[in-house]
Amino acid sequence: MTSRRPAKALFATSNGFGLGHVTRCMAIARRLPEDVEPIVFTLSEALPIVRGQGFFAEYFSSRDASGESSAQWNMRLARRVDHLLAEYEPAVVVFDGTYPYAGMLEALRGAGVKRVWCRRGMWRAGEGRANLMFEPEFDAILQPGELAAEEDAGVTSGDRRGVVRVPPILFSDDSELLPREQAAQRVGVDPGRVNVLMQPGWENQSFGPGARLCLERLARDARVRVVVAVSPLRSRAVPLPEEVATVSTYPLASVYRAFDFSISGAGYNIYHELIGYALPCLLIPNAGTPLDDQVGRARFAERAGAGRSWESGREADLDRHLAALLDDGSRDRMAARARELRFENGARAAADVVAGLADSARRR
Repeated sequence: MTSRRPAKALFATSNGFGLGHVTRCMAIARRLPEDVEPIVFTLSEALPIVRGQGFFAEYFSSRDASGESSAQWNMRLARRVDHLLAEYEPAVVVFDGTYPYAGMLEALRGAGVKRVWCRRGMWRAGEGRANLMFEPEFDAILQPGELAAEEDAGVTSGDRRGVVRVPPILFSDDSELLPREQAAQRVGVDPGRVNVLMQPGWENQSFGPGARLCLERLARDARVRVVVAVSPLRSRAVPLPEEVATVSTYPLASVYRAFDFSISGAGYNIYHELIGYALPCLLIPNAGTPLDDQVGRARFAERAGAGRSWESGREADLDRHLAALLDDGSRDRMAARARELRFENGARAAADVVAGLADSARRR
């Protein structure tokens, strides 16, 4: 008896601001069964990271990088997707992004493949309604869960036909995180100190006044060692103070246990990693994002007791939050509360959805 030929799943990711879309795709792809082969097609400069994780990947420059008009770029994208479909003959195509590209949709129409839109929720209230017109283009809409779902007032929050909801998606399972001693050695910190991981993406890719104020305040405590996470993407590099220690590794969560708490934004991936791995945190939401409701996420974490939210920008509020995070007992209570909120990693359930569609396409 011969084994059947593996079906292929093509994961297409939008450019995005950071690594969120491509990380979510890889989280799903790495959990596919052996008889479904993933291929990643990305508009992100994260191509070396994708290949470094062992995936076969192809790159297509984003419209911003190409400098073309929308019509020119989408025409070229349609041709490229046509070629990919002809070359790899995928059974299913998974697009991760908030706005499907016209060129991609044109190539997929009539192509005879199953189409999945992986679309996180938690959109800002009243925003993105026009995006929903693309739902009929897909066989399934995969919606990664939101821990802060009760704060979600966006247009994707209600029950919608064809939407498959799974728990929040993480790249790594808890068992894949390094133990504290090993993680501390990897990062270059003393596991006996109070180690703080700063992920300063909330200030629109600058190490701005908020981050500097945090450094200034933390420098007053001799126990504290601050390490700043540096994006592995070249275009996301920002000037840092010379004396700041840095870490740039992927996945960053693998070294989370080296740290006692984190100061970060409240984007989807970071937020669910921090709460999911029970790392106490000070969340500084970016209120200026066009679609992502980071404020709602941060507020939920504080109300639930799993983190702190610094929205006001007032120094007195920052001092109050940092005092709580520098207190051992307070941190322990935050971590305990986060563990009470723990969720199953939805990446496996999402992979099951993709594999099921691939199998149904293969049996036609």
